[in-house]
Amino acid sequence: MRPEHGFAANDAANANATPLLHDYLVASARHAPEKVALVCQGRRLTYAELDRQSDAVARALRARGVARRDRVVVLLENGVEAVVAFWAVLKADAIVTMIHPQTKPNKLAYILTDCGAAALITDAQLARVFEPALHNRELPVLDVESELDATDPAPGTFALPRRNLDIDLAALIYTSGSTGEPKGVMLTHRNMLTACASISEYLQIAADEVILCVLPLAFDYGLYQMIMGFAAGARVVLERSFAFPAQVLKKVVDEKVTGFPGVPTI
Repeated sequence: MRPEHGFAANDAANANATPLLHDYLVASARHAPEKVALVCQGRRLTYAELDRQSDAVARALRARGVARRDRVVVLLENGVEAVVAFWAVLKADAIVTMIHPQTKPNKLAYILTDCGAAALITDAQLARVFEPALHNRELPVLDVESELDATDPAPGTFALPRRNLDIDLAALIYTSGSTGEPKGVMLTHRNMLTACASISEYLQIAADEVILCVLPLAFDYGLYQMIMGFAAGARVVLERSFAFPAQVLKKVVDEKVTGFPGVPTI
């Protein structure tokens, strides 16, 4: 079964709009709303649920003053909240920057300044990192779980109007900064759509795939596993790390995993 990369672009075209990265999630939710999209830490979310939840957080971002082309930093462990936040930022017409939760406060402070962040999405467990980094900085801080508790991501809730074009920035991916200050790589929606379609075609990613990702979503290769899985309408099994190999290998068996992207250290 071949991936259905075309439907997101076609759906966008039918709406007289250029295709954007988050059309992948929207189109999969429209075509297979009840299919499980994400398995993570004992939770199983369908495409429809992820679509509705990211809509709700996108509206929360707009309510906090986030505007088109603003930068929003996401500092979260691999998890449902990080996935929802990624798509929510795009739906708010903003630019997403995924940051590894083990980033040091001084590095985070540098990134917040360097990208001109308009908001930070994180959680209380990472206060030890973001509070010193903020250092009296006036910046809205959102907790995805709290925002969902305070809103009603129910069926029929309207999505935000789209203003971006495919040549607008979608993401800023920062280097580790191990030999200096982190550097942000600017990626447009068209950049990421093209990369996703190209890699997916090469790997023959299909809707019946089950992709196990243990790589951080702050790492571009890890992030693309989630994007490509959702583009194909597949199921993504997201783990926080490969720290417990036996547990991960059990997950391979239990979830009948068909794809396991890795790096040499794994």
